[in-house]
Amino acid sequence: WYPGYADGPAVETHNIPTILTETANFGYATPHYYRINDFPEAYRDLTVGTFYPSPWKGGWWRLRDAIAYNLTASKSVLDAAAKYCYEFLYYKYKMGNDIIEKFSKEPPYGWILSAHQKDLSTCRLMLNRFIGYGIEVYSADESFTHEGIPYPKGSYIIPTSQAFGSYAKNILEKQEYPDLRKYGHLWQGLSRTVRWEGAPLAPYDGVGWTLHLQMGISATQMSTPLDVAKTLIPETFFVPGDIKGSGPHYILSSSENISVTAAIRILKAGGKVYRALSDVYIDGNEFPNGSFIVDAGSLSKNALVGIASKTGTTFFGGKVSGELRPLQIPRIALYKSWAANMDAGWISLIFDRYEIPFHALTDAEIRAGNLDDRFDVIFLPDQNPSSIINGHRKGTMPPDYVGGITKDGVENLKAFVNNGGTLVCNKSSVRFAIHEFKLPVKNVLEDVKSDTFNCPGSILKMTYKTDLPLAYGLDEKGMGYFSRGQAFDLITDSDEGEQEKNDNISVQIVASYPNESLLLSGWILGEELLRGKSSILEVSYNRGTIFLFGFNVHNRAQSYVNFKLLFNAVFN
Repeated sequence: WYPGYADGPAVETHNIPTILTETANFGYATPHYYRINDFPEAYRDLTVGTFYPSPWKGGWWRLRDAIAYNLTASKSVLDAAAKYCYEFLYYKYKMGNDIIEKFSKEPPYGWILSAHQKDLSTCRLMLNRFIGYGIEVYSADESFTHEGIPYPKGSYIIPTSQAFGSYAKNILEKQEYPDLRKYGHLWQGLSRTVRWEGAPLAPYDGVGWTLHLQMGISATQMSTPLDVAKTLIPETFFVPGDIKGSGPHYILSSSENISVTAAIRILKAGGKVYRALSDVYIDGNEFPNGSFIVDAGSLSKNALVGIASKTGTTFFGGKVSGELRPLQIPRIALYKSWAANMDAGWISLIFDRYEIPFHALTDAEIRAGNLDDRFDVIFLPDQNPSSIINGHRKGTMPPDYVGGITKDGVENLKAFVNNGGTLVCNKSSVRFAIHEFKLPVKNVLEDVKSDTFNCPGSILKMTYKTDLPLAYGLDEKGMGYFSRGQAFDLITDSDEGEQEKNDNISVQIVASYPNESLLLSGWILGEELLRGKSSILEVSYNRGTIFLFGFNVHNRAQSYVNFKLLFNAVFN
């Protein structure tokens, strides 16, 4: 159970006993009559089991039944807590003491986060999340060296010898998911080892989640104790931004996610913002390509100081030379189907957090056409192509909520791109673009069975072409969160089954899986199928652009290091 579940490591490593229960439902709030034959085959004989002590015999199931079920479970928990409150509190205290004692004597002794981070605001966000979860975070009172690595004053220390140290360990360590064929006696409760031939048992959900990797934070595990003067950070904190230096320009680093918010605020206030198309320097300090360049004279000093302070962004002043591209706030649409889509919700959350304005685009609007008159960029979230085109079937929903974009909508999206628009596709919607736009791209995992390749949720190595605008602000050697994603080969003229050639289509590789061991955290079966394959593509399609993200570039709004891919697509 990965830490995304509130009942699992997130709570149990806070020394709280928990139980997970899920409530059945059918088609939103639609009543449904269940017959025995509707049950999964293993449940049709109504056999009593540990996890099914009172088998249901079928009948009507309504929304109120689901609510009653939850009320029963909730009242049962409250009843147990009231009867045994002193025992729960005492043993919570005792477990906390045990953890402190354990990690005072054995590794890992904790993690060190250098005060020098490429994306310091995201590092502070991660630390605030820890503090909010009751984790003790310290700041080093002096510079120090540990295990041969020097750290500056102000570096952050998260020891595991604290009451909730197991939670910090769970979140920060690299996961090594086992091949369960070797351990049948453990997970099945068998009294002897039973050899299991065939494919490994695929995990239920994500198995690699190492937080600092996902957030692009440099963190070092301590294998020996650390003795340095340090101060506990007592509560969540915010460090206001500032303006350093002066000159005709200010630079905001493309390595910092929060630079996007600052740039948008400046543009909304009437200021001028550019992007550097190459690395730039001020006073000997190098800033990566894609950094935001602000015309210092386009807004008052007080306005710029206010934006820097409130966003926590540092503006570096000086004179910038080089090729700059002017920016304006693009007109963004995010497709939101009536077939409820979780990915659209996560992307909405990211856009809201970073103050990127967008319009929720409906099926009817896509069917109506003339999309390029209203939008510059359209996002298609991780959604099955059939669901995008067909939506809910007639009769399953009220008439206003059935149907998808239809074939007319497909043609309108083509017209949008043909006329210069940018279409961004995430994971499953990539298949929509490849098929409907007849792109010379093949997903090499399309027909591969799960016993040959499986990666339900792990952190993999990724190579980015950082000279391309879509990868601005990223490191060449980065990561990607792969969960039932895709890998691409380009179809060439000599390939068998060549698609109809279109001279107005060209494909550029933005990211790929390196030709080496890929796993950073988690579990993967058949990784050799990914090595050397492409993961993100930029397609020039007539006058427009299509971005294909083969893996989920945000992972439930958690892979902060790769949010830049979304931001760069916005400012394409």
